[in-house]
Amino acid sequence: MTLLDSLRALLNKITGTKLSQLLESAAITAYSLGLATGAADTKMDTPPEPDIDALASIGLRTQALSESTVARAKGDLAFNADKLYQEMDAAIKSGMSEGEALSQIESRVKGLFDVSFKEWELERLVRDQVLVATKEGRRDGWQEGGAKYRQWKAHFDKKTADDSKRMNGQIAAIDEPYVDPKTGERYMIPHIRPNDRCWEIPLFELPEYTTKGGLKYAR
Repeated sequence: MTLLDSLRALLNKITGTKLSQLLESAAITAYSLGLATGAADTKMDTPPEPDIDALASIGLRTQALSESTVARAKGDLAFNADKLYQEMDAAIKSGMSEGEALSQIESRVKGLFDVSFKEWELERLVRDQVLVATKEGRRDGWQEGGAKYRQWKAHFDKKTADDSKRMNGQIAAIDEPYVDPKTGERYMIPHIRPNDRCWEIPLFELPEYTTKGGLKYAR
């Protein structure tokens, strides 16, 4: 059993097999649809095949790195997907190197979490992962179709957060992240929080722009 297999097996026990499988299936389907939509946006005759690495990344993320999963981590691990994964990875490797049984390794990983999922959270979690995967697929479709840049768009109303307002209009290369000018946080897609309402549009050439703090914003 590989490390990844062990990780998935443990997460299936923690979050429930049905939830893990549902998330992965829904996100991969959404990515594929987003990819086809992005290709259509760029007038491609034939939609590209989904990238294997992208699908593998989605599969792992939906099981281990969804924001709702991370939110259940203890202390400073909460909402820190990268650090949580590192801790989970270290826990599994340590248990394996010490010859522990799977049940003992499971206890190590469970110790990183406070509580398990509740039924009412399933819809919110699936919706968010589908939204993220759709945005990722669409961006990849744009890239396959020849788009060179993209522009962040924010939905403005009384609920619009300050970070979304800061990001609105920012231009990024198709394969480079957007950057929050205040925090330095990087985003490969316009998705800051669960069910984020921000979106982006493809650009085939660099439009007129202004520069703020070294970042490009559409005029």
